[in-house]
Amino acid sequence: MKGKVIGFDSRTGTGAIEGEDGLRYEFSGTEWRSVIRPEAGVQVDFHPEGQMAQAIFPVQAPAAARDGDGFSWWAFYFSFRGRTTRKPYWLYLILPVFVISILLTLLDVGLGTYNAETGGGLFSGLFSLAAIWPSLAIGARRCHDRGRSGWFQLIMLIPLIGWIWLLVEIGFLRGTEGPNRFGPDPLHTGY
Repeated sequence: MKGKVIGFDSRTGTGAIEGEDGLRYEFSGTEWRSVIRPEAGVQVDFHPEGQMAQAIFPVQAPAAARDGDGFSWWAFYFSFRGRTTRKPYWLYLILPVFVISILLTLLDVGLGTYNAETGGGLFSGLFSLAAIWPSLAIGARRCHDRGRSGWFQLIMLIPLIGWIWLLVEIGFLRGTEGPNRFGPDPLHTGY
């Protein structure tokens, strides 16, 4: 059901939603399924159980947590919650990591910090370490978009086949249509 957050008390971790049916539904912060904090006026999708709201997903991020087009960069790079489509996965993770890695490798070669035996350098190595968390977070959300747990990424531990399988799953296959247990379909929510 669709609705709007009426209010949320961060001290008690409880809030209320006005459903599209005109009824008021109480909720616990544990039912909130987003990195964005609940606040009055946020449009949500939820599952009513009596007078309680469960599995609450915001369908519009509050203005304080997003830039002009509704996209939260912090949540994109660091959150394991929700879903991400293929387009931002390729444009905001794979492409930048590839380009930055090449540039830092060239910098390492130019500064003499590149080791040909190991195939790595100081700056490219530090960047690789820094990229681990965002890669795992975005990969987990791509798995969520496919209806899988983020732990599915462990399949990459299977030599060769695991990497190929993971690349096909999160890089090329469309996510499940409509909402799934990880959130609303990001193709229909705008983020």
